[in-house]
This record gives sequence, C-alpha cells and structure tokens, in this order.
Amino acid sequence: EWILAVYNAGVTTGCTQDDPPAYCPFNSTTRAQMAAFLIRSIEGPEYVPPACSGVFSDVSCSFWAADYIEDLYSRGITTGCGSDPLRYCPFGVVTRAQMAAFLIRSIEGPGYTPPACSGVFPDVDCPGFWSADYIEDLYARGITTGCSTDPLHYCPFDDVTRAQMAAFLGRSFSFPVPTL
Repeated sequence: EWILAVYNAGVTTGCTQDDPPAYCPFNSTTRAQMAAFLIRSIEGPEYVPPACSGVFSDVSCSFWAADYIEDLYSRGITTGCGSDPLRYCPFGVVTRAQMAAFLIRSIEGPGYTPPACSGVFPDVDCPGFWSADYIEDLYARGITTGCSTDPLHYCPFDDVTRAQMAAFLGRSFSFPVPTL
C-alpha cells in the first residue's frame, strides 16, 4: 500500500518502465534515488529542480539524478559523503541512520535541531552516535517503529530497501494510502 501511495503521489515511476512498471521493493535504495524521492516528496512530481552546476566531484551533470542531488545539497538536507573533494556517493546505499537524518531535515529544514536522544534503541549509542537524535525523533513522530520490537532495535547500519523507503516517505509526508 505504501508503494502505491508514493507511486500515486508521483514520487516514483518504479525501477523499470515496463508495462506494467516494476518497483523492485527488495532492492536497496541508492543515495541518487533518495535525492529524487525526497525532492519529489517535498515539491511534488511536476517540480523541476535547478540545473546541475557540478557541485560534487562524483556526480556528472549528465547523470539522471544530478539536478535532484544538487537541489538536496542546496537545501542543506545533505552535506554529501566526503569533503575533500566534495562527494555525494550517488551509487552508495542509504542506511537507516542516514535515512533518519534525510527525512527529518526534509520535513523540518536544515536549521532544525532534533530533541536530544534518551536511549530508546539499545543498538544506537546515545549520546555519541551521529544520527541518534534524528532516529529518536523519527520514532517519536511514529514514522518508524524500528527494525524489531521485541527487543526494540533500530538497526542503524542496515540498508533501506525500496519497500521500506516507500513506507518511510508515505508516513513522513502523509501520502494517502489507497484501499487495496
């Protein structure tokens, strides 16, 4: 249902343009896909991001997601994956830790500081882990219940599948869930 929700919202066209299209729910979400998903979730499917100017050394302006990646950067939602030279790592997979920060920054803006973590998830060092505050903010908002509930864990280093990403985006941006 979340996959249909993000599809109906125009956030994704799937992973193939076959008839019928496929979504590839078990594939990991790449950082390039994440950029496009987030910008479309924020702005809607008709939005055209500004043209790429070559900010990242590892993202050619001819790359399909370059405009989305640079728009995400200009909004302060990402700082990239490396700084000397500035890189985005578009083919890298999004971890659950990264996704928490991406989502909260997309919802609240880059100036937002999440509440300090309190140690909800035993597999997330609190304080100390770079995205612990974002992870617990996502949990407090009901966007995630973690990767397991008995015992409660978040699995911050796990890759985010495209199916999981659909649910995270749907909950974060309140996309209507179709009746199946």
